[in-house]
Amino acid sequence: MSHFAALNPWFLIGAAAALVPLIIHLVERKRVTRVVFGSLIFLRGLVKKMARRRRTSEMILLILRMALLAVIAFAFARPLFRTAQATGEGGNRAVAILLDRSGSMKIGARMADARARAVGAIDALHAGDQVAVYAFGTRPAPVAPWTTDFAAAKAAVAKVAATDEATDIAAAIRDAGQNLAQRPESKRAIVLVSDLQASGWAGFTADWSLPAGVDFAVDRVGEDAPPPNVGFSRLAIPGQSVVGSGEEVLIAQVRNGSDAAKTIAVKLELSGKEADSREVNVPANGTTTVSFRHAFGPEEAGWTPGRFILKGEDVFPADDEARFVVDVKPKIGVLLVNGSFDAEAKRNDGFFLKRAFAPSSESIFTVTEIHPDGLTAARLADASVVVLADVDDMVADAKRKLAQFVQSGGGVIFFTGSQTSPANFNRAFADIAPCKLDRMVVAADGPEKRDAVIGEVDYKHAIFQPFATPHHGDFSRIAFSRYFAVTDSQGATVLARFEGGSPAVLLKKVGRGSSLMVTSGADLEMNNFALRAVFLPFVHQAARHLAGFGVVRETSCRVGDEIVAQVPAAAAEVTLTSPSGAATKLAVEAADSPDGGRVVRFVATELGFYRLAAGKAERVYAVNVSPAEGALVAMNPDELAASLTSHRGDSGSGALLVEGRRATDEDVEHSQRLGWILLLIGAALVAAEMTLARRIASEQ
Repeated sequence: MSHFAALNPWFLIGAAAALVPLIIHLVERKRVTRVVFGSLIFLRGLVKKMARRRRTSEMILLILRMALLAVIAFAFARPLFRTAQATGEGGNRAVAILLDRSGSMKIGARMADARARAVGAIDALHAGDQVAVYAFGTRPAPVAPWTTDFAAAKAAVAKVAATDEATDIAAAIRDAGQNLAQRPESKRAIVLVSDLQASGWAGFTADWSLPAGVDFAVDRVGEDAPPPNVGFSRLAIPGQSVVGSGEEVLIAQVRNGSDAAKTIAVKLELSGKEADSREVNVPANGTTTVSFRHAFGPEEAGWTPGRFILKGEDVFPADDEARFVVDVKPKIGVLLVNGSFDAEAKRNDGFFLKRAFAPSSESIFTVTEIHPDGLTAARLADASVVVLADVDDMVADAKRKLAQFVQSGGGVIFFTGSQTSPANFNRAFADIAPCKLDRMVVAADGPEKRDAVIGEVDYKHAIFQPFATPHHGDFSRIAFSRYFAVTDSQGATVLARFEGGSPAVLLKKVGRGSSLMVTSGADLEMNNFALRAVFLPFVHQAARHLAGFGVVRETSCRVGDEIVAQVPAAAAEVTLTSPSGAATKLAVEAADSPDGGRVVRFVATELGFYRLAAGKAERVYAVNVSPAEGALVAMNPDELAASLTSHRGDSGSGALLVEGRRATDEDVEHSQRLGWILLLIGAALVAAEMTLARRIASEQ
């Protein structure tokens, strides 16, 4: 049922102005005197026909002018049609019940109490009302769609169980509000049944509020005072380690949510075996960090799962364990392609590189040195990085295999040498090199008659970052007697430049791999780089970076998170094994990224370790409860309601009802836009009136 109204009703009086053209027409109507001319008797029929047509046109013109004045008056009156949906008067209700099933709802009888409150909200509805039930943790999910079958809705509520997901109250209310805004019922409401974890409101950005006309009810469950809880709040774990790289530090932060200090036993477990344990003192309502040291051995190569475990019992055991995964790599394989084998070390570009990568048996690198013609698929299979020292050409098959190696994710480092020919180099490696070589520059031939030095370094990049702090290496002390000028470097990132601005070190992404170039040699003919202290750490850091060491993809996540995992391009089948042991086949899809590649997606629904297997490749993901879920602090329902509706109430017993703002006549008029529609009609009437008036005038 709807009825007409106007925001400016006094303008409707102006509709009487529509009579003005009629009055003027009647007053100014000309009196005609008949004069009979015998000679015009044969034109009488034509004159009558023209007169009738003119009277018809003038009548239409009169109607247009009257309608124009009436339309303008109604437009300025800002008309609207009031409806029951807009005013919230009478009619049935649509109620969306939001039932919290996050991890904290496992505490005590919270979940059972919440189900009972939700059933009570359904029992309060009347015949003809619509109800929908949404269960939420990390995200809301419908468990009972819109229905008038209250028994079915209550049966759906009875099946809702608490999960280990985090709480996101803001997302649940926003989605329910958007859903209710589309409902036709005159009365609409959201009923939130939750323990109101304060962390669940962190996603609210105050850039939205409940739609007009939507009531908001909060029914809080749980204890008035937060129960004491001890758990892990943060981890600091190396995402990667290399066998033989020494001890790694594994750190966990322990939170004590009670009013008394506690001594807590913490155990470190790796690959299902206890590695270490110790006790820590945690102050009341405070945190303490505990650290362990561990050197990963060859037997732990691969994805090594680990856990920190608190010994003890409390109200929220889900955060008493913190899982993690360390990607333990075997020694990084380096394939050194030496283009200038020479008995004299000074002229041998591979001599210093080989000793830099493997100064002792404890090095994290294994180096295989070969001639350019010895590069084969078998050699590349054992390598993570290929280093080309003074190589400007290879056989066609070797060049093709090297390009495939880089495109599929491998790394290549170019050291240009005294025997490198720019023409040969550009022809052989144009597809994978960061740039093209132009010509060799002899520094002593320049205006300053001295060796070139590096004047600019990008210390923010991972390769040079270790050298950023004082006394960690000075690249300006390296003397370059010769180096190569380059061209076509716009697609590369210049990490270091000589004082004159010419690039010294360039890096470029090639497919899924990377290519690095040093525009001078690795022997002593072109520079003294190999004799400087920065040479070994630079070579190590560059190789580690190109091998993917330090580029850690997230392997620790929360229950409820969607995980997107890259898989090998050739993977035809991917199997996901959940912590409970269930195996699932996942569909492989193209990655939505410039690098391309293929990915699989899945949602973590259990605590523990997920294993993803694609052929021989495997990856392990650690899934924990959100640390924020263990901070058992509840929001005040009044503050929650005020954030959404700008109204406060008295929550007293933990329940609160705030009536939503009803749509005003201004809101309804703005949404209906009848005034603007009438103005458009008025503009059309003006155009029609002008056209008709011009035609009548031309006929006179």
